[in-house]
Amino acid sequence: MREAAGFSSKSSLSYTYTMDTRHDKILCTRFDTKTSLASAPGMYLKVRNELAGLGLLGGDAKFYKGEVEAKVGLGVTEGLVGL
Repeated sequence: MREAAGFSSKSSLSYTYTMDTRHDKILCTRFDTKTSLASAPGMYLKVRNELAGLGLLGGDAKFYKGEVEAKVGLGVTEGLVGL
């Protein structure tokens, strides 16, 4: 299938922004400064953008791709946090 498509090249620029307020990566919790416990809901956010084939980038593949990944811990009861 790829042989039938022929040769192509891609040059791209990408940018990734990550924000992570979690203290515990498994339970998605962060440290609560009011109670001095690691039981407050935490958040993880990753945004990635990729731009290909524009101007000086060259290549015959031209596209824009955006991706978002998010995780949030929610309090189930006081002192217990779940995904």
